[in-house]
Amino acid sequence: MRLRKRPSEQEQLLLDSALFDETWYGERAGVSLDRLSAVRHYLAHGVPDGLSPHPLFDPGFVRRRFEARRVANVEGRDPLTVYLRRGLVRVPTHPLFDTAGYLKRVPEAVEHPGGPTAHYCEIGAAAGLAANDWLASDLRDWVRQRFAAWPSRAQADVGAPGHVAVSILMSCSEAPEEVLGSVPIVLDTTDDDVEVVLTDLTTGTADGVALDSLQRFPRVRIVRGATTPAGAIVILLHPMSRPRPGWLRPLLDTLASAEVAACSALLVAPSGAVESAGAAFPRTGGLPHPLLRDFPVEDAARVGDLTFAALTGGALAMRAADLAEVGGADPLLGDLAEVDLTRRLVAHRGGELRVVPASVVSHPAADSDLEARERYLERWPEGAQDDVELWAACGYRVLSHEVRRALPRVDRWLCAPEPVLMRTSVLQVRESPRPLRWAIKNAAPAGPDADQWGDTHFARDIAAALRDLGQEVVIDHRGAFERPTSRHDDVALLLRGPRPLRTTPEQVTIGWIISQPAEVTAEEVARYDVVYAASHAWAARRTRDWGREVRPLLQATNPARFHPHPGAGETGPDLLFVGNSRKTYRTIVRDAVESGLDLTVVGADWEPFLPEGHLAGLYHDNAELSGAYASAGIVLNDHWDDMRDEGFISNRVFDAVASGARVVSDAAVGLDELFGRSVQIYRSREDLVRLCTAPDRDALFGDAEERRKVAEQVAATHSFAARAAELLEAAVEARRRRGFVD
Repeated sequence: MRLRKRPSEQEQLLLDSALFDETWYGERAGVSLDRLSAVRHYLAHGVPDGLSPHPLFDPGFVRRRFEARRVANVEGRDPLTVYLRRGLVRVPTHPLFDTAGYLKRVPEAVEHPGGPTAHYCEIGAAAGLAANDWLASDLRDWVRQRFAAWPSRAQADVGAPGHVAVSILMSCSEAPEEVLGSVPIVLDTTDDDVEVVLTDLTTGTADGVALDSLQRFPRVRIVRGATTPAGAIVILLHPMSRPRPGWLRPLLDTLASAEVAACSALLVAPSGAVESAGAAFPRTGGLPHPLLRDFPVEDAARVGDLTFAALTGGALAMRAADLAEVGGADPLLGDLAEVDLTRRLVAHRGGELRVVPASVVSHPAADSDLEARERYLERWPEGAQDDVELWAACGYRVLSHEVRRALPRVDRWLCAPEPVLMRTSVLQVRESPRPLRWAIKNAAPAGPDADQWGDTHFARDIAAALRDLGQEVVIDHRGAFERPTSRHDDVALLLRGPRPLRTTPEQVTIGWIISQPAEVTAEEVARYDVVYAASHAWAARRTRDWGREVRPLLQATNPARFHPHPGAGETGPDLLFVGNSRKTYRTIVRDAVESGLDLTVVGADWEPFLPEGHLAGLYHDNAELSGAYASAGIVLNDHWDDMRDEGFISNRVFDAVASGARVVSDAAVGLDELFGRSVQIYRSREDLVRLCTAPDRDALFGDAEERRKVAEQVAATHSFAARAAELLEAAVEARRRRGFVD
């Protein structure tokens, strides 16, 4: 009798895992086997054929995640074995299973031997935990049902088009997880007169079933094969594009002109720098390059007045009839497909090609492969050779061109010649020194969430004040701090937040430490040409301790936005606190609530801490914040512990006092010397109750006239205009000291 071989170590690993489902695998492979035989069949045949071992483990998707995370030595290996052996539990296993979200809800799932997906299968689903934010039932059952129904629907359109004005077309031929992330954003940023059409589903059935989850949105239509858009206007949107709010209307307004054949959004990289502001063709010939790639978005302000010979892809708008007549985009041209399409479009019907700076779409950088470049150059051996004019319109002079070679080395004409640029001032000649170009480094990440960072509003206000002084200013978000085009900047102004700045000798660097002073080191300070700190005490101590001058420069307010509002007093909440929880029960809020005070809070992440009745909203528009401060009976303020102890006074205090508000704050060093009676300090709950319940508040904080005078003093002394004047003087001095010639 032949004895059956015992399981190998790899086979036993899969046998013990909740992520191998022999019934599911058998259905994919067309076999009916016991568990051990199914594991052996999977390793011998299923892995090479790319078959799935579990409803929530998609090998193709996992391999793409391995590649994105640069997991080494996985070529040709079973992705499930790699996942289990290496404990890669934070790598998502299926496009519909929200791994990060599940771990946030169930942190202990990270300790499960099979990771969060296995935890869900063995524990979470039975406990009623959700696998994502849109499905309450068991995701495994949902996937099984979709696979069972797949053969009868494989070639059918899903969703009725109805009557719409605009059809947004997205190709789903690769990596459907990008589409899954993009579609909800698209729907959130468009109105009801838009359909989203997902086309060209040439991927395997596992990816197609994942895309079927988008049927939960009534405005999404899934088509398999050729289709006719329902809208008269079509937007060709790349699956990895992420539109910003307000992106669609500027495109439609531009296309309303009969002279415009097509228009494109301004494409911005995840870092916040420009990815493409249209296609520029080198005067030397060859492939076009994306205009303003790696430059700040402020440099794209004038591209809306330009006419282009071609547009790059990402978010391209045109008329549906024109798209049908020219035959659509050629998928064999890769990232050059839209360049080719727009050139064919203009050759067919004439008209202008425009880039619309008011329409912003986030889009990561991508380059076409060698074969796509060859095909493009065979079709279009000549270009418009317009890059000198386009760059000049943006304030730059092309000095020469350098060929960016691909690896391995290829023929030079298959690579795009990149321009070597010199920045030229676009401002009028004046007797005063030439305007400097400032790059303000904002610690907030790029994207819509940046507006929720105080750093973003601070950066915009100081930028506006510098522009009022005739300066040229751009703002770099965290991901673009070291963009390669920073060599064109004269001054780098770091608003020091969570990270320092790697300085270069090409410009003067000013460090302005406005938060997290504990993170700043003597070595970092030594790298900057000029160092400011938003604290008199900290600046004096560090100057003494480090032997390096640190100049005091406090935070500031914008008097145009924050100013007294006559008649607004006491019409709002009695006590107001505006700020996020920072994932903790902030002391002043806890003291007020537990003392029984009538506190109103506006901010995010307060639900775990605040009793019902205190939270009035998640966010307060910065443009309306001054009115809220002025109408409150008292505004509460606090500081991070290190900022309080080191005398880094919160920007909230400047804004509230400039609005004429009464303020109660914790005891930051030096605070009681700045704002007269408008700000009262509390050091205990008893202090807080006494100050907030005083029968005659004017006796403590001063009457409206006294607070108005304090507000005027703050506007004169602590405005962004005053700060900008000092920064400009320091920059000019530092450039002179460094030997720069203006």
